[in-house]
Amino acid sequence: MEQLTILHVGPLGQNKASGLSISIPSLVAAQSSVDNTSVALLVSNCSDPRQLNLSFPAFNYPKVLKYGKIGALPEPFRKPDLVVFHDTYIPAHLMFALHLRRIGVPYLIVPRGGMTREAQDIKKFKK
Repeated sequence: MEQLTILHVGPLGQNKASGLSISIPSLVAAQSSVDNTSVALLVSNCSDPRQLNLSFPAFNYPKVLKYGKIGALPEPFRKPDLVVFHDTYIPAHLMFALHLRRIGVPYLIVPRGGMTREAQDIKKFKK
């Protein structure tokens, strides 16, 4: 069976009250337990993932997101089979998605509540 490499991208903090701080690591940890699967998280905010004691690889490389320098990631995450973006309206995610599209890497966007009517009413002009 071939190796599947998945790179998750999302904001992650130490605020345990945040749903993202629980749901993203739980999903990545579950996927990393699947045979022949390499899974990692690229943190898109300024959190240092080393402080979070995660059971899977996690990185915070702003240049990867902003400039598309995916080659800065360790193997095998330099050439993922799939990238999963968590959350919406994060400019760094957009920049990275544009780069992924140029190099032919498929990606998914998981809105995580960002598409609710209430969320859409917040900062309408910016969105």
